[in-house]
Amino acid sequence: MRGTLLILLFPSILFAQNPLPKGENRFSRLSIEDGLSQVGVLDIVQDRKGFMWIATRDGLNRYDGQNFVVYRKKRGDTTSLNHNRIWSLAQDLEGNIWVGTNYGLAKYSYQTNRFTQYIPFRAEPYDLRNTIRTIYCQQNGHLLLGTENGAWVFDPETGSFDDEALTATSGSFVSDFLVLPSKQQILIATQKGLLLYNQQLELLHQFHQADGQKGSLGNEKVNSLFQDSQQRVWVGTDDGLYQYHPDQGSFTFFPNPLSESEEGASTILDMEEDDEGKLWIAASYLYSFQDGHYVAYFPHDGEDKASISGDYVTCISKSNDGVLWMGSDRFGLNIYNPTAYPFEYMGLFTSGKRGLGNSFVTAIQPTPDGKLLVGTATTLDLVSLEDQRRLRSYKNPVRFRNNPLWVLGILPQPNKNQYWLATMQGVGVYDYPSGEIAYPLAGRLDIRVNRIELLSQNEILISTHGDGLYRYNHVQNTLTKITSADPHYASFSEELVRATLLLQDSLWIGTERGLYVYHLPTESMHKFVHDPTDPTSLPEDYIKHIFEDSSGTLWLGTWGGGLARYNPISHSFTTYGLDEGLPNQVIYGIMQDDAGYLWCSSNVGISRFDPEEEAFLNFDVDDGLQGNEFNTGAFHKRQDGTLFFGGVNGLNWFHPTKIQPQGMPPTTVITEFYLDNVVVEPGPNSVLPRNILETDTIELNWRQNNFAVRAAALDYSTTQPSKFRYCLDGHESSWRSQGTLAYFNYTSIDPGWYTLQVQAASRNGVWAEPGRRLVIHIRQPFWLNRGIQVASIAVFVGLLFFLNFLYNRNRRYRTEQLEKLVGERTRTIKAQTEELATAHEEMELQNEELTLTAENLESSNEELRQLKSSLEFQVQNRTAELMKANQELAEQNSQLEQFAFITAHNLKAPISQFQGLLSIFPPAHTFDDYTRELISRLHGSSEDLKGVVTDLNLILDIKKGVGQEFHEVNLIEHLNKVVKSLRPEANKKNVSFILPSHKHVPVLGFPPYVHSILHNLLHNSIKYSATGREPWVRIAIDVHDELVEVVVEDNGMGIDMEMAREKVFKLYQRFNTTHPGKGFGLFLVKTQIEAMGGSVSLSSELDQGTAVYLHFIRMPEIPD
Repeated sequence: MRGTLLILLFPSILFAQNPLPKGENRFSRLSIEDGLSQVGVLDIVQDRKGFMWIATRDGLNRYDGQNFVVYRKKRGDTTSLNHNRIWSLAQDLEGNIWVGTNYGLAKYSYQTNRFTQYIPFRAEPYDLRNTIRTIYCQQNGHLLLGTENGAWVFDPETGSFDDEALTATSGSFVSDFLVLPSKQQILIATQKGLLLYNQQLELLHQFHQADGQKGSLGNEKVNSLFQDSQQRVWVGTDDGLYQYHPDQGSFTFFPNPLSESEEGASTILDMEEDDEGKLWIAASYLYSFQDGHYVAYFPHDGEDKASISGDYVTCISKSNDGVLWMGSDRFGLNIYNPTAYPFEYMGLFTSGKRGLGNSFVTAIQPTPDGKLLVGTATTLDLVSLEDQRRLRSYKNPVRFRNNPLWVLGILPQPNKNQYWLATMQGVGVYDYPSGEIAYPLAGRLDIRVNRIELLSQNEILISTHGDGLYRYNHVQNTLTKITSADPHYASFSEELVRATLLLQDSLWIGTERGLYVYHLPTESMHKFVHDPTDPTSLPEDYIKHIFEDSSGTLWLGTWGGGLARYNPISHSFTTYGLDEGLPNQVIYGIMQDDAGYLWCSSNVGISRFDPEEEAFLNFDVDDGLQGNEFNTGAFHKRQDGTLFFGGVNGLNWFHPTKIQPQGMPPTTVITEFYLDNVVVEPGPNSVLPRNILETDTIELNWRQNNFAVRAAALDYSTTQPSKFRYCLDGHESSWRSQGTLAYFNYTSIDPGWYTLQVQAASRNGVWAEPGRRLVIHIRQPFWLNRGIQVASIAVFVGLLFFLNFLYNRNRRYRTEQLEKLVGERTRTIKAQTEELATAHEEMELQNEELTLTAENLESSNEELRQLKSSLEFQVQNRTAELMKANQELAEQNSQLEQFAFITAHNLKAPISQFQGLLSIFPPAHTFDDYTRELISRLHGSSEDLKGVVTDLNLILDIKKGVGQEFHEVNLIEHLNKVVKSLRPEANKKNVSFILPSHKHVPVLGFPPYVHSILHNLLHNSIKYSATGREPWVRIAIDVHDELVEVVVEDNGMGIDMEMAREKVFKLYQRFNTTHPGKGFGLFLVKTQIEAMGGSVSLSSELDQGTAVYLHFIRMPEIPD
């Protein structure tokens, strides 16, 4: 696009007297080391989602503020880029990214995460019309394309290129387009002039170079066009900047002040406007322009890490947050935040007097003439802040020439142009006019002095490093050591004094062993020390600084205890540390600005503390500080309110009123979705039909219950990563936070509807509301589907009714047969009874035949007894038949219980036949897309069904064994076999076994079950062994009266029991996604041991290890 001319510009070093001032350096840089594909940046654009797209000579980059995604041409893949050299970028109204390459045009679609290629002359790859240098997306959907040989009009719907609409551009290098909506005109920048078209693409005028003619274009090589917020039209040419006046058709030229001294300084390649209306110009240097004149230029400075990375700037863009992006064709990408915190910096530069004499700053003191004295580890420097350079460095006099001048404190003398110096050699005096340094106490106090404080006009207080405090009257030349009359404080004279503060008649003294309060008139002393049992005591004994604010409150900076406020009524302390928002608990210095805020230096930057709100605002090296670590005593507040802080890498200064919190929360996006730790690519056979950036709802099956996402915070105002928090509604009710970690993982989630919420926070802790929401639906297994459950219950109930019908029908039939038999026997008995009556009458009539009749009667009685016996036999038979029927019903119920087992086994053959039929299908490429997808899904479904049937068979085989007879099994024998079989796998992971000393432990069970249980548990311990420590597996056996307890313990990865406690032994439950598995082992262990009458339990702690407790039935001893 704009600013891609390959003009080799070699800017020279500026003359000392320059007509244009340098701008303030606050750039951050991105290069190959940060993930950028190449340092030749040719164009930059931001899409509507907030991502930044960067075109380079070797690939296209998408940047989210922390990470780059690089797109390149893939051989043989027409859904990748046409070419790796990217010249231009643009975004259309639908959000598609159009890419101009060295070999045609490409369109990136977010929905598919793929490119569509459009090449004007596919057979002529080196045709200049294939090189798309600039792109403009029109409101009607068409694209204007500028090439190295004319301009095209491209229709995305038809994919056609029209080279006849803009014939006036033929043969010209087209570098930029600009639409003027108010005029309904189009400006086209070429290397042969500026062309003006109307919206119907009719040529209205052609502006050429007109030497010396006022109001004309002075150079026909036009490189860039820009319309600012005031509708002014700017034209960038090889000889500088012009303003175009559409109403008059004239131009106004604005000469570059550096054009006479700098070769190529006038060539303008691109332009952009910031939020304050300032125009930024890309040329041999980066310039700022406002109100008709150049404001400043920004040259590269090899010694300033905050300067621009290189002087050849090719393109400029602005993101939605007001941040400016500068691309260089040789030096990578630069980011300039106009609202960044204005921390000024000066360090150790190699170019002579530009920098400090030493980067380790230990003392700071302004001078009356506006300069600054800076004490370092080797020199005393006089610095000009206006020029930001060192004017002079002072070292020790000849007498101390073997010792560096390490200045630890600087104190101005009243009414004199001299300064007291606290140094490693004692107390020094620096004479400002002459620059000489003297040691008035040489021979009397030749030890390290940490601090000097003024007691009166003639007397100073000297804090030593290990010899307590001294008072020195320089008029009387008297040196007096401060001691206490109280014998409890006799050791005070040997203290390492770090801080002092004179408040009325009391001297507050901070040491490395506590805080002393010394009453000068009475020489009495009191001491505060840290009490671990009292949270209101001094937080730490090591005191770094004592400070009194404008309200009279006393503040302490400690080493390791944070910031402390003294409460004079209760003589207690209120502490502010990490939990209250401090980034570090070492406080070197405390100062108060005019608004009442406290500024504290530490080992992690500078913190601003609001005493009323008790809230911290923290700044670190990424905000422009010299580094994160600052130094003791290296701080000062100037009369105008400017604050100075010194550290291990130099000096910072700033005015607090210019440090305003940046609280806009970043845009939160989800960039990747994972299943079982594998990123999911969008596609027709994927759970992501579209790019995750375009997806609001995801459908998963019950097996896909281990998922994760990666998020990004599109915040370009800082290089620091944002903090994230997340919550899976429906699974948890509160937010989780992992700091700046942007990867969120969930395992073994039950079927149901969930909403994943992700939010990012700004630097000041403001959370993006509502953030990013993703609905996730995990479908239930088919057998848990309500419809299938209802149908199964209906079939089962129907089967019961049918069996009951059969039973009742059979019972009715048998009852009818019995009643029929009883009736026949009853009629027979009745007839026989009647015959007996007749015989009795005959017996009375025929007395003579009494004997014969009696014999007949006895015979009849015998027959009657036989009939009675037969009747009882029939009743017994009926009773037996009824019992047999009940037994048959029980057998049928048993057969019904085995129904699932029979079904599972019978399904094996149809599944194998089904897979066999699928295997003889012709090759997949012979079918159309729909048929291929259908066959693929049939293959997947058959494999899933085969897996379910296999698991069901294994479970049913175990269930069949419940209640069978078991016999003696030697636990030790099977344990040794399992350990031997797993030893090679354990050796690969350096897992050691700790085995029991028992030789023979008999239990009651089934040998294959015992072997399977031990193998599953030991294999799991090896599989999920620890990686950051020496892994081991311990097996312990404890023999009780009736039970044998076996404990299998390891120090592996462990399980989060808070989440897995209720489902650890359930089928298909997995609690770790870093290793493959089915979630079947623990379920099998529980099923097998319970089948043998035993039990199992488990305890585990995440990242600590797991213990499984097995209880077997002990084999009873057989008495001799």
